Amino acid sequence: MKQGIDYIGISVGALIFNEKGEVFLSKRSQNAKNEKGCWEAPGGAVHL
Repeated sequence: MKQGIDYIGISVGALIFNEKGEVFLSKRSQNAKNEKGCWEAPGGAVHL
């Protein structure tokens, strides 16, 4: 089975703000498989 062909993948993202209106971002590890060191909103995916 192939994702996007046989089934739809599931992912989630979030924007988190504090009382000052600042947004939470996380920095990807240098050990990440892609986009190393990039800033991003928290999120993830379900791998079936």
